Amino acid sequence: MNSRDGVKNKASVHFSARTWEDVQWVLRYVTPLASPIETTMSELSGPGCAAGRPGHERLRKAVETLNQNLEHLNRTSFVRQHYRLNIDGLLLDAGRPDQTCAQIHRPVQWLNDRVRQQGVQFLQSLVWKERSGTSVQARFETTTWVALPKQMLTSRSAWSGLPGCIYGTDAITGKRVVADGDSVVSKFCQTQPAADQALRSPVSLWDQVPGLPSLLEPLAAWRLPQHVQYSDRVGDDNHVVVAGRKQTVGQHVQLSIDPSWQAGLQTLAECFSGKVSPVCAAYATKAEGRFENARVRMAGIAVIDVATGRLVAAASANSPCYAHDKTRAGVRPSDCPAVPDDTVHRPRIPQMLSNHALFTQAPPGSLVKPLLMTGIVSYVSPQTSLAGLEQALQRSDSQQFLDAFLCRQKLGQGGFAARCDRPALTQKNAHQLGWNSGCDDLSDLARSQCGMVDLIEGRPLVQKPAYQNALGTAAWHSPALPVLMGQTLVMPYRSGSGVSGYQDMPWPDSLPGVEQRQTCAQSGVKGYVRCGGPQMAIISEAYGQGNSLTTPAGAASLLATLANSAQGQVTHYPHVLVDRVRSDGQSDSSIEIMRRAASSQGPEGVDSVVARRVLGAMERTLLPGGTAHAACVRAFGAAGCLIPRGVAGKTGTPGDADERSLSQVVQDMRSRAQCSTRSSTDCARQYPLPRPRYRWYAAVFKSQGSDRYDKAIAVLVHSNWRRSDGRYADDQNAAAEMAMLAIRQFQTAPLKP
Repeated sequence: MNSRDGVKNKASVHFSARTWEDVQWVLRYVTPLASPIETTMSELSGPGCAAGRPGHERLRKAVETLNQNLEHLNRTSFVRQHYRLNIDGLLLDAGRPDQTCAQIHRPVQWLNDRVRQQGVQFLQSLVWKERSGTSVQARFETTTWVALPKQMLTSRSAWSGLPGCIYGTDAITGKRVVADGDSVVSKFCQTQPAADQALRSPVSLWDQVPGLPSLLEPLAAWRLPQHVQYSDRVGDDNHVVVAGRKQTVGQHVQLSIDPSWQAGLQTLAECFSGKVSPVCAAYATKAEGRFENARVRMAGIAVIDVATGRLVAAASANSPCYAHDKTRAGVRPSDCPAVPDDTVHRPRIPQMLSNHALFTQAPPGSLVKPLLMTGIVSYVSPQTSLAGLEQALQRSDSQQFLDAFLCRQKLGQGGFAARCDRPALTQKNAHQLGWNSGCDDLSDLARSQCGMVDLIEGRPLVQKPAYQNALGTAAWHSPALPVLMGQTLVMPYRSGSGVSGYQDMPWPDSLPGVEQRQTCAQSGVKGYVRCGGPQMAIISEAYGQGNSLTTPAGAASLLATLANSAQGQVTHYPHVLVDRVRSDGQSDSSIEIMRRAASSQGPEGVDSVVARRVLGAMERTLLPGGTAHAACVRAFGAAGCLIPRGVAGKTGTPGDADERSLSQVVQDMRSRAQCSTRSSTDCARQYPLPRPRYRWYAAVFKSQGSDRYDKAIAVLVHSNWRRSDGRYADDQNAAAEMAMLAIRQFQTAPLKP
């Protein structure tokens, strides 16, 4: 909302002259990543503001938020370059010596507050050098890239009207949650009719959800009265009375995220990513001997409510060195591993970081096995036996799973049946469990968004005619935030006009012949390791690699749909929008229409008998001999992992083939570059590029008091290296440990707002 003076005074203004000067000072240090002066997020240090000083952590978070907001301008093509705030410049500015953390934080937070209230349109209203004409650019200082228009100092506010409040949702009861703070914004939101029956939480979503502006941007036309489409979508009769004056207000937005669950998981992700804090001692992350004393370099955690599809939490964190290697912003932090340039670890073009729980895509690896099992047990062949399949899932035996998937007579031995419908049924089940959305569509648009859905409302991006008919004239109201749920058993697609994407593999054309399958099964020590040739892409897909990809939100969604299928419940795509509420406390009239229409387009689910069998096999992974047993023991103790825990999960370990040390990778990249100068065609094979080292765990579990699987969780991490030898230190799956620690908390002491 507007500042205090802006609310009370008849002729509201944006800010005081001092505020304007301070904000202009901050904006002078907003620079492109490619400019000589770059930013740092890892080592904030200045005469008056260093680590440990009061307000240091608040400043660090404010800078991160502002940089996320600035990056959104590039992602939406408003600006061509990637801009970041050069915090080193602010801290060391000779013109403002001895600035305290609080003094620097104030104008940075002012900019964040304007974006929170008015959306990224506020940043777009600034004067950007690259978007200005030649005559205007000439008036910019050489090192200045953006400025605040001076006329905004005294003019009546162009942003009249108050933004709608942001509420959360309790993970257990589904009730609305309001932050119990004492700021002007918090008190305003607490007094709205929308909050009359709301639960109170000491936690604010603004402080705990990385990348929250990305979730709110599609809702700006309803929440922000300043939006160009606000009047068309909301009307002109949504008002509140503040200090005796009637003010236009945006619709309040209820997000699906539980503030307390989000805060707990965010702390867990940050502690495993190397955060130094007393609270991290409770997790005993066992990070000793790794660079940065971080157990993992990156972590994303998604939790979904099974029955409703609500996205309960989306935690995301990364170590300072991981962030620096991706963004190349500022001074390199201390204790960083030496990773080679122009690789996945340190890309040639700097990248901005987003919420890993929602937007980081990775091969699922063995996490795909529950999906494969749905297809395997759906096809009963008199020529094949599935004896031992549950045990193969328990220990994640990829070779025996491939035997079953490709219709071998017995697991581990025998020939192959000529007819094998299991791959085709698995692909069909991928669609029915919420993956591969649009991958079977013939349009370029659908194939370019293969596997994605709209996370705002939980609906396919390519709408079916029935959905459009149900919405009628309200169809254009619907926002969209494309997020990958998952894709597997797909092949690359490129249209004649240059549109690229993926499409479903065709059957039976993609199935290898009997002899091909036999030869592949007998290759290598364990089988299925040297399987080149036509129609063999299916092998990589069955390993959960190749073109298979998912996100933590997508992995959790698949298991939530599997649980709904087993329990006879309605299935949903995950969604983050629960409600849009008018100033009188009533829901917007279009919400229920769109909610019903989106529900009608949810994934179909699979046969309940099949789903129960798969979940039963997944429950065994926590028992002795299971891939998650060690993580279970750490969270629940040895005795606690000999009994049913109300957890059905699966680990995933893609990309294990590259076991080179960091020093070897660096040397190989030098050799690769030298090889390329000789125009050799064998450089890629001799010196392969490094691959990211991901670890997964995903499960459905019964939270305290539930007799059903009511929550789904998925954790994705990037492994870290040992200092001693530069090799990955991931013999124990950190993703599984993090998930077990979270599940233990939710099963024994549910978080309450």
